[in-house]
Amino acid sequence: MTGDSLKGLYKTLLRQARRFPQYNYRNYALRKIKEDFADAKVNLKSAEELDAFVQKNNESLEQLKRMIKVQSLYFSDSTTNVLEGDK
Repeated sequence: MTGDSLKGLYKTLLRQARRFPQYNYRNYALRKIKEDFADAKVNLKSAEELDAFVQKNNESLEQLKRMIKVQSLYFSDSTTNVLEGDK
C-alpha cells in the first residue's frame, strides 16, 4: 500500500468519525484513530504488518459507518452537549 492510499484511509476514518452525533463517541473515535496511526508510523516495519494494519482499519471504517447509522436513529442533529455549545 502506498503512502497516499494510507493517508486517504486516515482522512476517510477521521471524516467518518466526525459524523458521530454524540460528543463523547466522536471525540473518542477521533482520538483513537490518531493514536493508532501515530503508533503505526513508529512501530510498523514490514509489509505484512502494514497490510494487516490497513485491513484492520478498513474493517474499522465499515464498523464506524454502521455505528453512525444506528446512532443517527436515536439522536437528532439538534441534540447538543454543553461542551459543544449551540449549533
